[in-house]
Amino acid sequence: MIEQARENQPKAQAILELHQTMLREIAELTSSQYSGRAVEFLFSRPVFASTHFTEESHIPRPTAPRFLRELRDAGVLPTLREKAGSRAAIYAFRPLLDIAEGRAVH
Repeated sequence: MIEQARENQPKAQAILELHQTMLREIAELTSSQYSGRAVEFLFSRPVFASTHFTEESHIPRPTAPRFLRELRDAGVLPTLREKAGSRAAIYAFRPLLDIAEGRAVH
C-alpha cells in the first residue's frame, strides 16, 4: 500500500497542477464566468460527446457550443470524432488522460 501511494502521489500532484493551470487558461481563453464549470466538467469526464457537455456542464445551452469551439480551436480539446448528421462530436481532454495513464494517450 505504501508503494502504491508513492506511485500515485506524483500523479495526484500533476492533476492538481493541471487543474489550476486550466482554470487560469480557460478563463483567459473564454473570458466567461462559466469557465470554472467547463474545467470541472473536463476533469470529471475527460472523454465526452458534445451533447453531454451541453447537458451536464451547467453552462447555458447557447454558450456551451461556443466553449467547445474555442477549446477545440485553441488545441485544448482535440476532436476524436467529428459531428456527422445527428451523431455528436467526441472530444478528449488529453492532458488529464496522459497523467492518468502515465504516458501520452493517442
